Amino acid sequence: MREGSGVSLAVGGIVTGFFTMLGTLIVAFTYLFVCVHAIVKLIGDADGHPDPTTVIVGFIALVSALVLGLAAALRFLGRSLSSRRRGSAGASER
Repeated sequence: MREGSGVSLAVGGIVTGFFTMLGTLIVAFTYLFVCVHAIVKLIGDADGHPDPTTVIVGFIALVSALVLGLAAALRFLGRSLSSRRRGSAGASER
């Protein structure tokens, strides 16, 4: 086996698992956001209609946060699984 195949398999497994769960996460977080938005709207402005712009911006923010969470997880996973770089003294011994 090649040297970096363990890291690539781990990253591939995380990405596959994330995209498998992405649909469920989007539905769950959107439901939570809409419920909280409805409660805030009820408390603050009971006569006003729901603002679709707020819901769309909230949905975009939720999806962006999920993708940024994936990127952060992959960065930290790749950093922890990759070998440490040696200084110039270790490179000259090869």
